[in-house]
Amino acid sequence: MTEYHPEQELCKKCGFCCDDTLFPHGTIEADEILPFGLVEIYEKGERSFKLPCPHFNGLCTIYHQGRPEVCDSFQCLLFEDVMVEETSLEEALQLVEQIKAQKKRMCQLLSAYPGKTLREKFRAFQRRHSDQRNSAEFKLSHKDLLTEWVLYNTRLKRFYID
Repeated sequence: MTEYHPEQELCKKCGFCCDDTLFPHGTIEADEILPFGLVEIYEKGERSFKLPCPHFNGLCTIYHQGRPEVCDSFQCLLFEDVMVEETSLEEALQLVEQIKAQKKRMCQLLSAYPGKTLREKFRAFQRRHSDQRNSAEFKLSHKDLLTEWVLYNTRLKRFYID
């Protein structure tokens, strides 16, 4: 019989480490062989794979099939806080739901911009408006998105250290 760990509900409800919310890529060990479907990239001399993971569909679909080491070992700061009871599981799950709702709102606000992920859409938004970003008119016309983005990134700091 498998032992139940309530804190693992956080990982099952979250997935931010897999879907490009926290990171644009996952680190690969030097001798590691990637599962089929992961796109290997080299950045600053480091080997990694592109996120979002194609094996993530609300849950990891290759959990028992030799997934990358980083996937087996990663624990976000929020998970650690739940484990040491600095944050309740209920509070952590509420934060995850707040961020998911926020991502949905921002994706709607960025629907005119190209990209698969929120990060890509926001970068496209920044590129398109790079010459206007400091103007009061720009800030006023995009205040909802800009406010959401700051709050979103503030909430994500509960998951990892930059």
